[in-house]
Amino acid sequence: MKALDRKLLRDLRAAKGQAIAVTMVIVCGVASLVCVLSAYWDLGATRDAYYRSYRFGDFWAPLERAPLRAVREVEAVPGVVRAQGRIVKDVNLDVEGKPEPCTGRIVSLPEHQGTSINDIHLVSGRYFSPGVRNEVILSDRFARVNHLSIGDRIWATANDKKQPLRIVGTALSPEYVYMIRSAREFLPNPDRFAVLWLKQDFAEMVLGMQEGCNEIVGFIDPGAEPDAVLDRVEHVLEPYGVLTTLRRRDQLSNRYLSDEIKGLGVNATITPTIFLGIAAMILGVMLERIVHRERTQIGVLKAYGYSNFAIGSHYVKFSLLVSVAGGVLGFLLGQWLGFALMRTYLHFFDFPLLRHRFYPGVLLSSLGVSVLAGVLGAAWAVRGAVRVAPAEAMRAPAPKAGHRVWLERWGLVWRNVSFSGKMILRNVSRYKVRTAITIFGVMCATAILLVGRFAGDAMDYLISYHFDKFQRQDVRVDFYAERDMGALLDASRFPHVRAAEPELDYPFTVKAGWRKKDIAVTGLAADVHMLNLTTADGRPVKLGEDGLVIAEHIAEDLRLRPGDMVVMKPLLGKTKRESTVRIRDVVQQYLGTGAYMNIRALSRLLDEPFAVNAVLLRVEQGREGELNRYLKDVPAVAAVEVKKESRRKIEETLAASMAISNLFMTVFSGVIAFAIIYNSTSISLTERTRDLASLRVLGFKLSELRRIVFGENVLLSAAGMALGMGVGTLLCMWMVSAYQTDVYRFPFHISASTFVASGLSIAVFVLIANLASRRRIARLDMVEVLKAQE
Repeated sequence: MKALDRKLLRDLRAAKGQAIAVTMVIVCGVASLVCVLSAYWDLGATRDAYYRSYRFGDFWAPLERAPLRAVREVEAVPGVVRAQGRIVKDVNLDVEGKPEPCTGRIVSLPEHQGTSINDIHLVSGRYFSPGVRNEVILSDRFARVNHLSIGDRIWATANDKKQPLRIVGTALSPEYVYMIRSAREFLPNPDRFAVLWLKQDFAEMVLGMQEGCNEIVGFIDPGAEPDAVLDRVEHVLEPYGVLTTLRRRDQLSNRYLSDEIKGLGVNATITPTIFLGIAAMILGVMLERIVHRERTQIGVLKAYGYSNFAIGSHYVKFSLLVSVAGGVLGFLLGQWLGFALMRTYLHFFDFPLLRHRFYPGVLLSSLGVSVLAGVLGAAWAVRGAVRVAPAEAMRAPAPKAGHRVWLERWGLVWRNVSFSGKMILRNVSRYKVRTAITIFGVMCATAILLVGRFAGDAMDYLISYHFDKFQRQDVRVDFYAERDMGALLDASRFPHVRAAEPELDYPFTVKAGWRKKDIAVTGLAADVHMLNLTTADGRPVKLGEDGLVIAEHIAEDLRLRPGDMVVMKPLLGKTKRESTVRIRDVVQQYLGTGAYMNIRALSRLLDEPFAVNAVLLRVEQGREGELNRYLKDVPAVAAVEVKKESRRKIEETLAASMAISNLFMTVFSGVIAFAIIYNSTSISLTERTRDLASLRVLGFKLSELRRIVFGENVLLSAAGMALGMGVGTLLCMWMVSAYQTDVYRFPFHISASTFVASGLSIAVFVLIANLASRRRIARLDMVEVLKAQE
C-alpha cells in the first residue's frame, strides 16, 4: 500500500466522527433523490403503459343525446383517428346491507372485449356473456371496500326504476386511476362511489337510449392540432347538443395523476440539491482545515518529490470515499423509501400493477451526484494544498490578525459582556467562513423542517376553512337533473330537516377578452346562509340580484377585477345563448373552480324561471344517518354528502401520509443540524487545542471551557434558526404559488406551534451534537500547552 494511502486511512480513522456526519448528510440527499426520482419514473412509466395498453382516449365529447351515426360523422373530421359512442350516466346505487345510498356511474362497453377506447382491466371474474343483459362489471375498489363478490347483486335506480344487476367481474380503468366523481371531491371515496360497466345494448335499454349515446370518445392524430380538431368536432356535434369537448390533459383523473407526477419532478431537484450542497460545503471546510493543519506535512511530501497531482488526489480520495459511501447507503435507503412511497400511492391511485422498480439510471444518478458533491467539496482544499510552497510550508502559519469586533464600539454594552462571551464573539468574528457555513447549514435544516410541517398546517387550515367556515350545511343532496321549485319544497319536508336552501351547479365558458376558462357556476339564494362567501380579508360577499362572484384564482387567471364584464356561455343544455355579466366581487376559495350567482339570475341565463339540481340541508343534531337512509329510496337523488363524514374521511386519509412526511423531514433536517454543529465543533476544537489547554492551566474549569465552545454553537445555531424561520416562510409562500391547480390550492398558513416545534427540534439536534463533542473537550491534554512549537 502506498504511503499516501496509509495516511488516508489514518486520517479517516482520526476524523471518523466528522466523516460519518458528512456521510449521513449525503445519505439523506441521495435517499431523497432516489426515492422521489424512482417514484417519478414509476408513476410516469406505469401511467404511459397503462394508457397505451388500454387505449386511453385523447378527447371526450359529452352530449345531450345523439344517434350512433354521429360517431361516423366525428370519425370523418380531419385529425380524428377513431371515435366511439357510449352511454355515461350517474345513478343511485343500492347495496344490500349498506344503509346509506351510493352513487354509481354507468359506462357502456362493447359486447366483445378488447375493442373499446378506455378499455377495462379485469381484476376478477369475466367479461359479459353473449345474450345475457343484467350483468355488471364493478369497479374493483368499491367491491373490495363493500365486501362484494362475484355473483352478488346490487340495484341501480335508473329512470325511476330499480334495476337488479349481477356482478360478473371487477375491473380497473385508465379513466378512473384517481377515482372521484367530480371536481367537488378532494379524495377518492371508494365506499360510496362506483363505476358500473354495462354492455352497450343493456345500457341503452336501462337508460332509454336505443341506438343512441350521450358521449363520444376518440383518438386524435399525433400530428394534428388538438384544439383545431376539437373545434371541428364541436361544430359537427352541435345539432346533437354537444356540451363541451375535453382533452386528455383536462380529464379529471389524469389531471390529478399528472399534477402528482409533476410535483415529484420538482421535488426530485430541490431537496437533494439542498442536502448535497450542504454536504459539499461541510466537506470543503473540513478538508480545508485538514490541509491547514497538515501544511508542514504537505511541505515535507513535496520536498521528497511528491507531485501536486499526487497530493491533490490524496485529499480528493478522502472526499470521494466519504461521498461514495454516502451514495451507496443513500441509494439503498432510497430504494426502501421508494417502496414505502409506492405503498402509499396504492391508497390513492388504482393501477393494474404499481410497484417500485430498480432503475440503473437512478443508481448512476445517485452515485454521480454524490461524487459531484465530494469533488466540489474537495476542490477548495485541493487548491490550497497544491499552491503551498515547500519552504513556506515548513514555517508555522501566521496567526489570525486580532481586531475589535463591531460590538466593542459600544463600550457600555461591551463592558457588560462576560469574559467567556467576549471570547465567543471574537472567535465567531475571526473565522468568518466557518461561521457563515454553520449558520447557513442550521438555516437550511430549520427551513426544511418548517416546510415539512407547513404542508400539515396548510391542509389542516384548508379542511377547517372549507368545512367550518365556508360550508355551513350538514348535508348536501344532488339530483340527477335540474328540477323546479317543488324539489326545494320537498327537500324542506324531508325527515329531520330544519332548513333547506337551493343550489344550481352549471358549467360555463367564461370569456374575458381573448382569455377564457371553463368553470362551474353555482346559483344560490340571494340571502344564502349555508355557504359563507367572503373575500380574502374576511369581508362578507352579497350575491345581489345579478352579477357574478368569482374565486380569487379565477380572477387572477382571467385578469379580472370587480366591475369588469365577461361573456358567459353554457356548456350544457340546449341553449347556447351567450350573456354578458358584470363581475360583482372576488371571494376566497381553496377547493374547486368556483363562481357564484343569484340562482334566479343563473336560471334566466339557462332560459328557465327557476332551476335547482342540489339542495343544502341543515339537519337535527345526530340525525344525519337517519336522513341518509331515508334518501336511499328517493329516485331523484343522485348523491348524498354528509359533511361530518366527508371531513372525517379526509382527515383520516391525510393523517397517515402527513405523519410519515413529517417524520422524514424531521430526521433529515436533524441530520443536517447535527452534521453542521458537530463538524464545526470538531474543527474549532482542533484549531483551538492549545488555547483551551492554556485556559485549563490558567485555572479554567472543564465546565467553563464547555460553556465557551457550546456557547459559540448556541449563538450560531440561534442565528441560523432565526434566518431559517424567515427562509422557510418564504419557501412556504413559494409552495403556495407553485402547487396551485384548478382543483385545489394551498392556503398560506403556518401555525405558531409549527414555529415552536421546528425551533425546539433543531435545538434538540444541536444539543445532541454538543453532547457528542463533550468527550473531546474532556480529553484535552494540558501538557500540550507546555510543548515548544516546531
